[in-house]
Amino acid sequence: MGIVTAGKGYADLLQTLSDLGLGLADLIQAGVGVLKIGMIWPLEPRRIREYARRAKMLFVIEEKRPFLEDQVKSVLYGLSQGERPSVVGKTQSDGSRLLAASSALSSIAIAKALIAVLPPLNITGKGNCWANSLGYNCGVGTAK
Repeated sequence: MGIVTAGKGYADLLQTLSDLGLGLADLIQAGVGVLKIGMIWPLEPRRIREYARRAKMLFVIEEKRPFLEDQVKSVLYGLSQGERPSVVGKTQSDGSRLLAASSALSSIAIAKALIAVLPPLNITGKGNCWANSLGYNCGVGTAK
């Protein structure tokens, strides 16, 4: 699993992790990578493709409309099915909403989206389920 983000979306991700008592190192320890994009237009296709080849799913975190998400999907379109991960962001693969497309992001919105797309993370020293702090039952992804 990989997260792709830029600018304020990256800052919002860091704030969400902090609110949950986590950091980037905790995600990496759990096998979740984070790719911070410095310039979103034009997007560097080679960097995205290389990162995507290491993940089964990419979660794009950005504010408002899916500008970065659409570019990531476009860059990956030509890859073979075995090389191309699923890309989620504003919506999941099944079309259900993950993040708002017309408003600013909040830590709670990002945390709920992470809970929806990430498997339970067993992070050493942090307990079995970091999402318990939001009232979620890890392993089933629904509120208690």
